[in-house]
Amino acid sequence: SGRDAPLSAWLQMPWRGAFRTLELAPLDDADAVALLTACGVEPAQAARVNRVARGHPLALTLAAITLRSLNDPALEDLAFHRIIDELARRHLAEIGDPVTRRAVEAAAVVRSITVPLLGAMLPDVAPSDAYERLRSLPLMRLAREGLQLHDTVRDAIARELHSSDPQRYLTLRRACWSRLTRELRTAPRAELWRYTADLLYLLENPVVREAFFPSGAQRYAVEPARPADEAEILGIAERHDGPAAAHATAAWWKHRPDSFGIARERNADVAGYYVLFEAAGLGTTLALDDPVLAQWVAHLAANPVAASERVFFLRRWLSRADGEAPCAVQAACWLDIKRAYMALRPDLRRVYLTVRDIALYAAAATQLGFVVLDECATTIAGERYVTAVLDFGPRSVDGWFEKLVAAELGMATSGLLDVGAREVVVGSRRAPLTRREFDTLYYLVQHAGNVVHREEILTDVWGDGADVASNVVDVVVRSLRKKLAERANVIETISGVGYRLRDDEGAKP
Repeated sequence: SGRDAPLSAWLQMPWRGAFRTLELAPLDDADAVALLTACGVEPAQAARVNRVARGHPLALTLAAITLRSLNDPALEDLAFHRIIDELARRHLAEIGDPVTRRAVEAAAVVRSITVPLLGAMLPDVAPSDAYERLRSLPLMRLAREGLQLHDTVRDAIARELHSSDPQRYLTLRRACWSRLTRELRTAPRAELWRYTADLLYLLENPVVREAFFPSGAQRYAVEPARPADEAEILGIAERHDGPAAAHATAAWWKHRPDSFGIARERNADVAGYYVLFEAAGLGTTLALDDPVLAQWVAHLAANPVAASERVFFLRRWLSRADGEAPCAVQAACWLDIKRAYMALRPDLRRVYLTVRDIALYAAAATQLGFVVLDECATTIAGERYVTAVLDFGPRSVDGWFEKLVAAELGMATSGLLDVGAREVVVGSRRAPLTRREFDTLYYLVQHAGNVVHREEILTDVWGDGADVASNVVDVVVRSLRKKLAERANVIETISGVGYRLRDDEGAKP
């Protein structure tokens, strides 16, 4: 046994026909709870503990010991003090090389780490070298989106960094956000969902994290429903919502089966489903057959969007085991739904959804910008369904992301730049920015106090194809200074080199 996978030579030896490998992985939910209950932890509490430990055997063992010795402390104390501290200490203690340690800390801040992200987060380190150092560590696994730390180890190291050096922790997250938003502008459509997940991961709201990134979500493949899935879908709907509410699911399946997405187990069984469709072209008869849809149609009619803007209705999501409650199946479905969001950018304006237990999602919904529509509350067979709506704003998903994540990183509104509104702020006066003005000022803000070469702005802000001999940067800076008015001197000209944003109070977001 060992931490590294067998070399290829092992597979080429004479015994290759009988040779096999067994990778030790985190325990699944049932085995994790079984381990805790065997250690004397009550089953109900064991499930709560595993939401923090995420199947990590050492974390589970530490949790059981702590519960026995400290007489059932609060879950937060259990998670953030004993488990997190011990895991971070053990794993970081094994990394003696300072560059590798910094790279591990950077990897702990993000969902997946790539060479470009390492270059942005550790500008004084060769990113390819740092990536190879990470790749050689047994702590890391190679996923399609990049290198990833195990969930529990990643959380532990991130918490340790947040506690010991909060400014560096914030700086790493800001650098990651800046790089991702830049890549997002030119990302191919097929990759937009990945940026959705990466940007959402930067949110620190624990409810959002639990809803979108629970362990186990990667076990499910999400794909369009097939005709053979009808019986399982309607069975899940009736089990959790009852016959009357399931009638609406059956009606929509009859009219638009293509609106159903399925989360499948590895054996191809249906683990859960969601129903997502556009409001445009919705038949009035179907809407009236479903009281929830009828309320949405009425609200949209009373609060219309522009002709070019589009609206999604997320009618329901349910998992076979957990219903509408947060779980790995739901997280897999939500990430797939966010892919649909990205596919409609920049035209998607609004999303409607319904839940029965709004309390499960109150914190996440508030963080993400959802608003509960009391006037759309509906009762079906004695059960109350609550409607929430997310209005992305005139800049669609892009504006929503910028405002959402930038606000948490302390970058939404500075003394100089409002990222969400894309406006320059001078006292009580605001002025809108063109795309090039915004990109240039934002780049200067990100490098406040440092000299930025004209060539860097042309390459990093406008792309490698920009004409480096052009004076377009000077023209944009002059326009910015005009809008900055009495604060125009905050942008300094460095003769023969480029520009520097003075690192005055309020200049850096």
